[in-house]
Amino acid sequence: MSPKHLFQEENLIKVPENSAVVVAMFRDPYMWVEAMRILPYHAHSHVDLPQFLAKEQKKWQPLGWKEFVSKPWIGKMDLSNKQGMATNFYELQHDGSGRAYSSIIDLRRDKIINHLSVSNFVGTRAFLPMRYEDLYANGTSALLRSIEEASGLKANCSAIIGKGNRQLRTIPITNHTSLSDEFIDWMNEFVDWEVESRIGYYRRVAQSS
Repeated sequence: MSPKHLFQEENLIKVPENSAVVVAMFRDPYMWVEAMRILPYHAHSHVDLPQFLAKEQKKWQPLGWKEFVSKPWIGKMDLSNKQGMATNFYELQHDGSGRAYSSIIDLRRDKIINHLSVSNFVGTRAFLPMRYEDLYANGTSALLRSIEEASGLKANCSAIIGKGNRQLRTIPITNHTSLSDEFIDWMNEFVDWEVESRIGYYRRVAQSS
């Protein structure tokens, strides 16, 4: 299989038949898009980088949400690493056309469909789809048990306790209350919610609705 975030392809040389226990991790679409806007990993053309800045300064700010979601998912390829955004790399449509995605939400839709298809790969012994929010709240004990059962191996690590069971204050990269009603309405209209429902996500009601 390909590196974890890329589109996955069957490869029986690297992953023999019935040998892989696959954990597919998904995140709430509203929060995922917002987190990507704030820190767009691998997407150096999706930040506000004023042209007058000297190249070595590498200062940038997040785009506004409307520009971010409506800007085609493509940009100049290079191997630089601007302030923690990792190597610049854009994935094109997974149909062999070589065309760019019109929006990050279209990339997300195809990634979900592709990653769910891994359950049917010949090399897949067990497929465990997980939602980030569930692990964050409930911890990893259930996931570890599922991996143990599927692999026949015993974990040599302790489960992480869920934040829902801790009396700790945390500062997440995004917060539900920070999302504007306009952004939520846009996501409600343009996200493929049939695909999202396959992994347990549904439309959110804007606060002013």
